[in-house]
Amino acid sequence: MIVYYTGTGNSRYVAQRFAAALGDDLITANEYIKNDTPAGLHSDRPWVFVSPTYGWQIPHIFADFLRRGRFTGSRKAYFVMTCGSEIGNAGSRIAALCADIGLDYQGVLQVVMPENYVAMFYVPGAEEAAQIIAAAQPSIDGGIACVQRGEAFPAPKVGLLDRFKTGPVNTVFYKWFVKSGPFTVSDACIGCGKCIENCAHNGPQIENKKCRIDQNNCVGCGRCIAVCPKDAIHPTFQASVRLLNCKIAEYAKAVLDGRPSYCINIVRDVSPNCDCHPENDVPIVPDVGMFASADPVALDLACAEAINRQPVLPNSAITDLKHEHDCDRFHAAHDNTHWQDLIEHGKKLGIGQDTYELVTIR
Repeated sequence: MIVYYTGTGNSRYVAQRFAAALGDDLITANEYIKNDTPAGLHSDRPWVFVSPTYGWQIPHIFADFLRRGRFTGSRKAYFVMTCGSEIGNAGSRIAALCADIGLDYQGVLQVVMPENYVAMFYVPGAEEAAQIIAAAQPSIDGGIACVQRGEAFPAPKVGLLDRFKTGPVNTVFYKWFVKSGPFTVSDACIGCGKCIENCAHNGPQIENKKCRIDQNNCVGCGRCIAVCPKDAIHPTFQASVRLLNCKIAEYAKAVLDGRPSYCINIVRDVSPNCDCHPENDVPIVPDVGMFASADPVALDLACAEAINRQPVLPNSAITDLKHEHDCDRFHAAHDNTHWQDLIEHGKKLGIGQDTYELVTIR
């Protein structure tokens, strides 16, 4: 049986591909979740659970659905996760979940699909999205073949950064981003209810013929934004961006406190978006080099200021700057980004200083 949870449609598409190829039943978890009803399902064939990736883990709401439900019959459980770039170390959490609920974990398959978390990330256009979906077909086909042969999915390579993303970064992501805070509803709302029809979490509510977002239910998937016929729902996450920068500094302090450490930054391929974006544009400035220091705050400051001294590369996302030499390169790429918050908070926490001497070694 194929059981899927979807926010904007990527996971439903992949689940449909598995169901069609395997000739198996297709069940959506969304209605169970929306109605707060525990699932009671039986399958004599292996389970295939399909979901999006929220902060390099399966969505907490889907994990809760699995914990609350009864899944009888086959004990084999395959997991498929759609994502915009990668799933981190999600497999370790899923394996632990399977052990808790009595399922035999058969691995997790990563399927890169078009990014659709509109509250934070760049969302590709129709042509680019079609190319990403086409590129995902071999991964989907390979996963289907594993299930048909009764073999576990190949174990993905997991590094220290993957563990960091699935661990502390996920905690920050859920605390500051997976909630209704990034969304507001304007007076353009006509109370049509399209957002309610398409939300899996009972986030939008209609009161006095206007929508409001229930922060206790909303997980920030952004599906309501896409379906609103009046473009009345908007992401507004500037405050959360600042808080995320501060939390990064706090997690750095937790890692460094009481431990000998030395930090290295490699400043090259400075893209306009986060490194997790597979569709990233060309670098905005030339490669600068490698920086090293025992002071992480001074190190990050030196790197940022070095980048801001570089010329803007032609045909990059910030090529059209009118005052190139006076402009912050990061802010030019994303005007809601303020890297200085990270520096200021790191200094306040006592993990470093905002002064440095730059020694160049060639």
